[in-house]
Amino acid sequence: MIGTLLRLPIFAFIGIILAWGLSLAIAAPSDGVKQRMLGDLEPAFPSALERRHLVEAAHGRAKTLQDHLAKIMGPRGGDARDSITVSAVHFGILLRILPIFSALFLVGIVGGMAWRERIRYSRGYASPSAAFIARHAVGLSVIWILVFSFSPIPLPIWSIYGALAASSSGGFLYVSNLPIRL
Repeated sequence: MIGTLLRLPIFAFIGIILAWGLSLAIAAPSDGVKQRMLGDLEPAFPSALERRHLVEAAHGRAKTLQDHLAKIMGPRGGDARDSITVSAVHFGILLRILPIFSALFLVGIVGGMAWRERIRYSRGYASPSAAFIARHAVGLSVIWILVFSFSPIPLPIWSIYGALAASSSGGFLYVSNLPIRL
């Protein structure tokens, strides 16, 4: 488990760098990275007021970095500036989903602790394979949420909910398959 915790930030950092590189490499000048994000934002946040608040907060967070980028890249930095705004919107989505993520993860952990009692009463056994898979499912979901939140990766917002489900069920499976004595 400690090895996974030590590797998690490294893989997340590599994923963020790759996502930024790919999104800037495949973006054509007329592609409209920001327009795609706004189109994807509408089904996720039906309220126009909430969408506007999310985008305005993202513009505020991204303004300083965009100003520095304008000095460095000049007029060629338009797509990069849009990518920074998209990344700031993704970060705003993370801030809104973080309480839900934490609650679901804790529900999975508590459910796993309750289910773990089956081992104590000899009605089940701890499966190291299930615990291994569950631990990596939690790690991958955390990496996915970090990569999505800190990069302008053009994937739908609903993919975050898959990561939430994977972390909750992974936490449940991991804790429920721990041996009696740690």
